[in-house]
This record gives sequence, structure tokens and C-alpha cells, in this order.
Amino acid sequence: MKALVLSSLLSLLVVLPGRSAPPQPLRTLAGHKGRVLSLAYSPDGRWLLSASGDQTIRIWDLARQQEIGQLLGHEALVRCVVVSADGRKALSAGYDGSVRLWDLLRNREIRVLLGHHEDVNCVAFSPDERLAASGGDDRTVRLWDLKRGVERMTLQGHTNTVYGVAFTPSGASVLSASADRTLRLWDRGTGKTIRTLSGHAEAVVSVAVTPDGRRAVSGSWDRTARLWDLDTGKEIRSFRGHTSQVWSVALSPDGKRLLTASFDQTVRLWEVESGKELAQFKEHTSQLWTAIFAPDGHSTVSAGEDGILRFWTPPR
Repeated sequence: MKALVLSSLLSLLVVLPGRSAPPQPLRTLAGHKGRVLSLAYSPDGRWLLSASGDQTIRIWDLARQQEIGQLLGHEALVRCVVVSADGRKALSAGYDGSVRLWDLLRNREIRVLLGHHEDVNCVAFSPDERLAASGGDDRTVRLWDLKRGVERMTLQGHTNTVYGVAFTPSGASVLSASADRTLRLWDRGTGKTIRTLSGHAEAVVSVAVTPDGRRAVSGSWDRTARLWDLDTGKEIRSFRGHTSQVWSVALSPDGKRLLTASFDQTVRLWEVESGKELAQFKEHTSQLWTAIFAPDGHSTVSAGEDGILRFWTPPR
């Protein structure tokens, strides 16, 4: 078990005009020996997974405020981790070219999914958890049968690295984000592109779909996040304020608020419907890779180059 650092401090939470709330106490968790690139909560919010450049996925008990286990197997940086809706399994993607399925009840690897020819950047469960989608530097999105452990389909069309994938809530479609500056909505059954979403000026590196499945949010190296209508493929609005690449976008469970994490060392909270920036969190002192909401839809956690997990509570 690696040494852990746990501290309580006051956040440097910037509340924007029109909002009045005192900074909330936050805590930090440390233990990784490399950057933290991805985070995933258990459905009940009792524990958290973190994926790192140190080739580990660590499991944190948030009540005890300590690491309780590690998922070991990746032979290079672990770029992404996600947890199933029932909290029993996890998927990870790494720079060893693999996607891995994990049993979280026993903290063991179930199987390794191989097919990508280069680094794998992202992975997602289908809503019924029978399939996974992954994207990588080989410019493909791949669909996997998790029960059989085989590739179901390769989705081809992007002309550069695929950085993000997400299923729509119905499971009928997959949305991908690419360095070719586009998002593509795919038909899961046929593997064909339904429509291409264009508007970002640089690489699109993250994507999230709203709970109703009608809209999606993307983050880009062009320093913006953007809201899209999936029925038409049209951009609805952009979220502007970051001064460097936006590497992570996450929606609250009700889809009303957006969290963005950037290499400008800030996490920003936005109102989706109006595009209004609600708050900034400036406690980080290094580039940020990821920020997510807790299942309660209010508290958040973020992490980046320094490998430290920082928890904060934005104003309501």
C-alpha cells in the first residue's frame, strides 16, 4: 500500500457575480506516482477509481479516506477508466493498446480485449453493459462483446486519433470525438455514420451525452466546450473562458450543469441551458486532465499532472 496524504484545506473557489457562497472545505488524496488522467465513481459514491500514468488504477474508500486496492495489469499509462452502472465491473483503456475488463468485487482482471493497433484513449460501457466502445490513436472506434471477449465491429471514418466515446442512453448510437476536429454519431447496429458534427477549430478530446439523449457536450484543444443537438448535428452554444486546452467535460446526473477541466489549471462549472459560468476552482497548480461530478450531482473531484485528487463543493 502506497503512502497516502490526506489533508483538509479551504478551496480557492471563485464564485462569479450573482452567486454568493463561501468556499467549501475540501480534501485531497495522494498516492499515484504519475499523472492522473481519468476518474470514476461507484454508483453509490462510496468509492472512487483513478487511472494514472504510473500504470495503475487505484481504488479509494472515501469514507475511510484511503486507498483500499489497485487494479494491476496494464503495461503502460492507463488513459481511461469507467465503472458499470451496478458497480460490479470496470473498464480501462491504456497506452499498451489494450482494453481491460475488471471484477471490482474481487479486484481482478476478467479479460483483455486486443484489436487496436496503437494507444487506446477512451472506453465506455453500453447502457445494457453487454458491449463496450473504445477509441484510439489508430483512428478507429471499436465495439466489443464483453461476455465473449471479442470485437464485434470496427467503426471507421475519423481521419485522426479518437479521444472520446460515449453511448446514447438508448444504446442505439455511439458518439466519438476526434483530433480531426469532428464528432461522429454512429449507428451501433450497422456501424455507419449517422451524422458528423463540425465546428471545433482544433482536436476534440472529450464528449458526454445528456441523460435524455438529445444533446451532447464536447471539449477541445480550441479552449472551448460546445453543446450539440444530436438530432440535427447543429451546435447550440459554446462555453468560453478557459485559456488553454479543455481536456475533460462531465455532465451532472440531471444534465443541468457542466464541469470542464483544462490545462489552464482550472475547473469550471457551467449552467448548460444558459451557457453561464457559475464558478471556478483554482486550487490546482498543474495541468488538469479530468474532473467529474459525484453521484449526488453536486460535489466534484478533479486531478491532473501532479497526481493528486482534489475534492470540492461548488456553490448551489
